[in-house]
Amino acid sequence: MQYAGESLTKFLDDLAAKQETPGGGSAAAVAGALAAGLGSMVCQYTVGKKKYADVEDRIREILQRCDNARKQFLQLMQDDIDVFQNKVAAAYKMPKDTAEQKQARENAISQAAEAALEPPMNIARLANDLLGDMKELAEKGNAMLVSDVGVAVEMLHAAHRSAWFNLEINLQSIADKTNEARLRREVVELGRGFASNVKAAIDAVHHRLHEMQH
Repeated sequence: MQYAGESLTKFLDDLAAKQETPGGGSAAAVAGALAAGLGSMVCQYTVGKKKYADVEDRIREILQRCDNARKQFLQLMQDDIDVFQNKVAAAYKMPKDTAEQKQARENAISQAAEAALEPPMNIARLANDLLGDMKELAEKGNAMLVSDVGVAVEMLHAAHRSAWFNLEINLQSIADKTNEARLRREVVELGRGFASNVKAAIDAVHHRLHEMQH
């Protein structure tokens, strides 16, 4: 199933159903796509206004980045579904009647788990990359939409943290402990600086809201 062309209702119905996909990884990607969409909207309401003429060129750049990120998040939603269906689920369905079959199945599960790390790692990277743009939108974008920027930041926060849960569950299925340790270090690197980036973006939103009160 290719969900990018389906309705939101279809995605949510399938998410709620007793079926393997979509699941938490896809939901994390959708949270990121929602954030990017909100960022694009704020940009659209900023460009072309005299009040924001001095920042228009920069806002157009952010608009392009948000538009691109939205498409990437949607692709990552599908990537997460595909890797689970084609690799993870397939590995778990392998026979395990003999010692040889059990070993082959264990190896396949480990390889599938490693492949399943890629979509959430990319979700986390993309969410972190977009936080700087959201901070800038909070500072320079149309002030009437600063609350939407705040929602976008929280959606990126959710996407990143949700991706972490998916990374953790898949790391536990990697048989080679040396490889697992290496991958865990990569995951730790992904989180470096994220909390401070979220705080900086949220602080910018609160500051802009406070300015509007005076």
